[in-house]
Amino acid sequence: MYEEVPDKFDSPSLEREILAYWKQEGIFEASLALSDKEHVFYDGPPFPTGSPHHGTIFVSILKDSLARFFTMNGYTVPRRWGWDCHGLPIENAVERQLGIKNKADIEATYGVAHFNDACRKFVQNCNDAWETYINKIGRWVDYENAYRSLDTTYMESVLWVFKACYEKDLIYKDFRVTPYCYQCETALSISDTRESDSTRPRQDPEIVVRFRAHDSIEGDPTYYLAWTTTPWTLISNLALAVGEDYDYSAVRTSEGVYILADALRERYAALLGEDAPVVATFKGRDLIGKTYAPMFPYFADSADAGCFTILHGDFVTLEDGVGIVHMAPAFGEDDYWLCRRNGLPTRNPVDERGCFTDDISAFAGRNVHECNSDVIASIKKAGDLIDHRTMDHNYPHCWRCRTPLIYRAMDAWYFAVEKIKLLVYGNHAICT
Repeated sequence: MYEEVPDKFDSPSLEREILAYWKQEGIFEASLALSDKEHVFYDGPPFPTGSPHHGTIFVSILKDSLARFFTMNGYTVPRRWGWDCHGLPIENAVERQLGIKNKADIEATYGVAHFNDACRKFVQNCNDAWETYINKIGRWVDYENAYRSLDTTYMESVLWVFKACYEKDLIYKDFRVTPYCYQCETALSISDTRESDSTRPRQDPEIVVRFRAHDSIEGDPTYYLAWTTTPWTLISNLALAVGEDYDYSAVRTSEGVYILADALRERYAALLGEDAPVVATFKGRDLIGKTYAPMFPYFADSADAGCFTILHGDFVTLEDGVGIVHMAPAFGEDDYWLCRRNGLPTRNPVDERGCFTDDISAFAGRNVHECNSDVIASIKKAGDLIDHRTMDHNYPHCWRCRTPLIYRAMDAWYFAVEKIKLLVYGNHAICT
């Protein structure tokens, strides 16, 4: 028979009594010796960057419920606490603590060894707060023998797994365009850009530029128009993309013949001239394969590799812009894959700090976002700026440091996920 619970009782006292009883009698430890049937519980460990919040507490309660369920069904469920000590959350917190502004300062002024020591000290200082919270919610874990991902034994086990996968041909190295934070100097996953605080309002330039076509219409200088909100990427332009089924018009203006999507012509009537005549119309597929002159000289030699050509892009829309998309394969995922499928190279003149390399002499050493206004001024001076406005839009930022992101081609090691699926599921591989 259970004791009757009064209508009103001292719940804080009851909580303390139960926790004291569990600890005194070693209830959790006793549960680990229930049977020979073991159910292993892998827990994604938290970052020890501060006290837990309601979200981590809620998830922790769910995890404890799952482990208790299997315990009540006769399983031994060992569950060690863990700390995810690698990666940027720890580094960023220590950088702020030490007043470090960029990664180069760590090696140049502070020292890598001292910085690592500061990170270890930071991790250790957060443990007590977590233990208090975890005990208070009644979660059972082996806290005293917690593992840390900074431990040599842990790192060696990860490297062993990586080596084993490499030997099974499940690892490959390749270029990919990914969201990139030049303050943290690291790539982010697509899911990182969907964090609750990653997309923020931002103003960016919105420009329409012209590229000089090698073919002319009726003997007039002929240009392909293109629209972009990232003017700095025009330096690395290697192709243009059109929609093969769209209708395009060639409009005669005082500056020459401009080619753009017919459906968007009215939007730019004031720029083209209210009475500007259409001298030719054609489908997008008629433009595919035609060539044009590069806007900037830095990668002009890429013409020998088939660059500065018009391609078909199934991502081209008539919702904004001019129906012609400028392609910089090093700084856009659609750009990268389209150019790669067509055998075009990837030219990346931006370093880890988000600054132009020495290959771009006019802007070398300068941050790409800060160069936007000067890039636009250069295009205007050359006579290739058709329209310049300011766009207010939501833009992805780094959820750790709040720096606006760029998209950047990087070579890295990747797991061959499709091969792994086939190994696990055989002919019943699940495709996602």
